[in-house]
Amino acid sequence: MTARRMRVRIRATFLLYLATLALLASPEACLGAVCALAVHEAGHLLAARALGARFAQMELTPFGGVISGAPGAQFPGGPRGALIALAGPLGNALALAALLSMPVRGMLGDPLARQLALPNAVMLAFNLLPALPLDGGQIVFCLFRFALGASRLIALLCALGACLGAGMIALCGAGLWRYGLLNVSLLLVGAYLIASAARCREAMLLQNLYSVVRERRERPSAARRLTLYAVPEDAPLYSLLPLIEHSDAAGFVVATQAGERAFGEAAALGALLHESALSVGEFAKSAGQKLDSATKVCVFP
Repeated sequence: MTARRMRVRIRATFLLYLATLALLASPEACLGAVCALAVHEAGHLLAARALGARFAQMELTPFGGVISGAPGAQFPGGPRGALIALAGPLGNALALAALLSMPVRGMLGDPLARQLALPNAVMLAFNLLPALPLDGGQIVFCLFRFALGASRLIALLCALGACLGAGMIALCGAGLWRYGLLNVSLLLVGAYLIASAARCREAMLLQNLYSVVRERRERPSAARRLTLYAVPEDAPLYSLLPLIEHSDAAGFVVATQAGERAFGEAAALGALLHESALSVGEFAKSAGQKLDSATKVCVFP
């Protein structure tokens, strides 16, 4: 059996980021960013292969590469997952040390060596920040998810990622207001980081579905405030995970061709453990309770 090749997906914002570096900084800065990214992702892939993990796709974004597993596979957890996440920054650290060494500086010339070293230093420091979807956030999650709880830790680390992106945009705005200079790269990375933090939260909850379900079932059922959500029929069932995680207790109402149907979080989580690809409408038709049009009353299990 031949192994499947990993698919590489290049975001348009990544190309725009490189173009801004080449036009507003220098071609050498653009080359340095590409080389730093290549070293960083090579570190992840080499560590994953050594530790027996498989990845299906690499997505190139303004703040680096995002690697996702094959269908049905999860990112390794514990020390093994932390080592894979750490391998990318470690690759940048080794490249930085090599570029600043006297033999390499003498061969490349001091200006070019510094131009190539700077992106490695930035990528090293940036990716070690404890926020998702950055490597530092993945390391913290792998090491502390059992001690602090998967749902709570995912929410915290993704919120930190969104705050980091907002801070970068604010810094860009401050530079524009104070000095009249717009740092387009900083703006792109900040905006994309906010969007990626939101997507990462849903993906991480789905990857750690068994932990999420166990934690929800272990919560005391008394005095839980129910939040009722109206959800579209064509939404995937797994898209309800952030709503469930955000609520004390969650219930859902969906309008289908057969009428309005309702179901609770326990039924949704149970279905996700077996058929996560279902749509909300498909699940509601088979397992939801018909909502009384006169009284609009439904008892959630």
